[in-house]
Amino acid sequence: METPIKNNGLKTSDWLLFIMCIVVTAGITLIYTEVHKHNMIAQSRFSYNLNKDFENNIIDTAIASDIENRNHILSNNGGRWNDRQLTIYLGFFELLQDYIDAGSLNIRDVYDNYSYDILLAYNHPEIRKYIDTLRAETKDNAYYEKFEKLAKNFAAANAIKK
Repeated sequence: METPIKNNGLKTSDWLLFIMCIVVTAGITLIYTEVHKHNMIAQSRFSYNLNKDFENNIIDTAIASDIENRNHILSNNGGRWNDRQLTIYLGFFELLQDYIDAGSLNIRDVYDNYSYDILLAYNHPEIRKYIDTLRAETKDNAYYEKFEKLAKNFAAANAIKK
């Protein structure tokens, strides 16, 4: 009497299932990698275009120049700009924080491209007074809160670098 042959190995269906799992895992990994790479490229393009638009904006660059030269900013103080223009300028920095929070920009790119301008604006006495007055008049400390957050983070980062 012959004894039946024992099959101590895996069945063909088990091998096929194992191979399918490996192929699916590799496929998902490749898809994730490509999507991540695409998102990083899109984020870099967005950062580049945003920076280019900011630097090509004649009013923003002129306001930045006046801030850097410590000139008066607002027309009611002898400067060249009205409240709306300053609001748009500072609002751009607020928007940067929104983009960081949304994951559209990373903090490193914002620091590299805008920290100098943000810190100059934040430390300009007329701008500080403008923000303080606006907050006091409206009884709302949320005005330029994100701008202030960026400035404080960048000042701390600069202090660490020194």
